[in-house]
Amino acid sequence: MLKHLNENGSILIAIENKTGLKYWNGAFEDHTSRQYDGLNDYIGENTVRTFSRREIEQMFESVGVNSYQFLYPVPDYKLPDTIFSDEILPGPGDFRTYGKDYQSSRIYIFLDSVISDQICCDNMFSYFSNSYAIVVGKETNVKYAKYNRERKKDYQTRIEEIENELHVFSSALCKQAQNHIDSLLIKAQKWNGTLPNVHMLMGTIVDSRYDVPYIEGVILQEEFYFERNNLNAFINRVQEYIEEYLRPDQNKLVDFSISDEFRRIFGEYNIVGEKTTAITNIDATFSNLIRGANKEVFCIDPEWIFDFPIPSEYPIWRALDMLRSQYLAYLKPVIGFADFMEKCGITKEKHEAFSRMERNFLNYVYGEGDCEKYTKRYKKNAITQSIRVS
Repeated sequence: MLKHLNENGSILIAIENKTGLKYWNGAFEDHTSRQYDGLNDYIGENTVRTFSRREIEQMFESVGVNSYQFLYPVPDYKLPDTIFSDEILPGPGDFRTYGKDYQSSRIYIFLDSVISDQICCDNMFSYFSNSYAIVVGKETNVKYAKYNRERKKDYQTRIEEIENELHVFSSALCKQAQNHIDSLLIKAQKWNGTLPNVHMLMGTIVDSRYDVPYIEGVILQEEFYFERNNLNAFINRVQEYIEEYLRPDQNKLVDFSISDEFRRIFGEYNIVGEKTTAITNIDATFSNLIRGANKEVFCIDPEWIFDFPIPSEYPIWRALDMLRSQYLAYLKPVIGFADFMEKCGITKEKHEAFSRMERNFLNYVYGEGDCEKYTKRYKKNAITQSIRVS
């Protein structure tokens, strides 16, 4: 291997991890199409073999390869949308892979989201990653990457975190999306200060990329993990964080009136008496809010900021919708969708109206009926098996 590398060269190895979580949870081995072949160490199989991380490291050591870097594509290396590294690992709620095994139909033996949260919380993600992308030789300086490739071309972007340079870059995946990237700084400047206790993490446009400083801290979404099995505590934290971070200054609200631009993106809206802020960031969700070392909370995403009237509770509804989606395995058995919203201060009438708005917004970003989400074409049937012993 080393003879093929020059001083600044790299070799990229993409391979399944035989101890990947999906193989414990009923996925068929990629090469033999049999369940548990890798976990059973391929006994009786002589044509193919994949390896655990430690086995790969031992092979590297045996041939004198000392410079290598493990990256973790999610859901796997075949169709990844996110890539983690040892420097930036996922936390509870950071990823969901149910239904994203495109090889064959399968039965999920346990809830993927629950055990993946536990694995992340226990700092064992690297052992259970479904696959590896291994850089041999010169390491990449990208420690995290997320690809938004399933949007309309105007909004296809890539986010890269480069920790040793203390920067996060957002860039266009195609030329049609460059205007979207160029607008981020102006949007961030306009919205900053709208929420009393949230600061926009400000960046600059450098070489056609939006460059913001890397910030160490805790993503607010992850803090809900510790109340996952206590509904009252979960709801109480939601209510506390809404009032502390998501509720705009009531003295700065004005009457909402529907505009042509609103109709184009969100459709009609018929509830009367609504209030609005001058500028709205509908993506100020718990997953985009980070509490820094000095306890200040920053919003890290200016992507979906609009300067026309939007009902002031819609961004709160979106934050709740995404939070519930991430913690659905814990919440669904104990509270319904509309009831969860009502407990958090969103009436059923507004919940229905905001749901319609969200569907229209998703069509605006992903195409009518999510037509740009090409991975849907490869999805196989998946069901979850619940085993109870009484």
